[in-house]
Amino acid sequence: MKNIKYIIGIFSIILGLISCDIIPENERLVESERVQINKNLLLLDFTDQTCVNCPAASKLIEELIEEYGGALIPVSVHAYYIFPPPSLLILVTEQGNEYENVFNKSKAHPMGSIDGQMAVTADKWRTEIDARFKIFEETEPPLKMDLFGDYDSETRNITVKSSITSYDDTENLKLMIWIIESNIIAAQQTPTGINREYVHNHVFRESINDIWGETITVEKGKGIETEHQFVLNEKYIAENVTVIGFIYNSNTYEIYQTSVVEFISK
Repeated sequence: MKNIKYIIGIFSIILGLISCDIIPENERLVESERVQINKNLLLLDFTDQTCVNCPAASKLIEELIEEYGGALIPVSVHAYYIFPPPSLLILVTEQGNEYENVFNKSKAHPMGSIDGQMAVTADKWRTEIDARFKIFEETEPPLKMDLFGDYDSETRNITVKSSITSYDDTENLKLMIWIIESNIIAAQQTPTGINREYVHNHVFRESINDIWGETITVEKGKGIETEHQFVLNEKYIAENVTVIGFIYNSNTYEIYQTSVVEFISK
């Protein structure tokens, strides 16, 4: 018996030494640089302030933003199955509920819709995002869109211009323009209780050109320009606001291109 224990002990030490062996730097697996693509991806994170698992999903989003170098554009869509929602849920909007009715029929949170697909659970986001980006490593998106913005701090007037070029035959196009706000301090349920100083980022506030956007037509090989002007709601902090524009197919909801713009006060 002593001999058996001795052999087992020696074997355990050997395994420990193997598992803790330091891999030479030149033999370590280094993640290769991603292929440059001309496609931004829109992630709709369906969430709410009573969702105990949503802070972890928000942390994952920040990791994904860094990983994809700005090509991933997230929007946190606060929704709740009853409207108006309880007083705690100050970030829920009627428009957000409409989007959830289409993309997240389960009403569970957190769930993510990637470029207009049906929403999936957070544990599948990275896989789905990788697969979507993979498509455009060797394939151009059918459209190019550049977004420009200007903000007048005295009047709170915002002007948003877009330049859209079509590389392919496209139909059923709609242009959507959303107001997004970050650094919002508001309550959030967490695994350890309610955090009333929680920082909410990438929060959907409203669509400025109708809830489902406006119809546009862009001929192959040609381009169009659009312009929208509106006054920023007083409850939004201008320094924390960005505008997101995206073009999608109104039949399939597939998003062809997304762009984001921040503002410089006059």
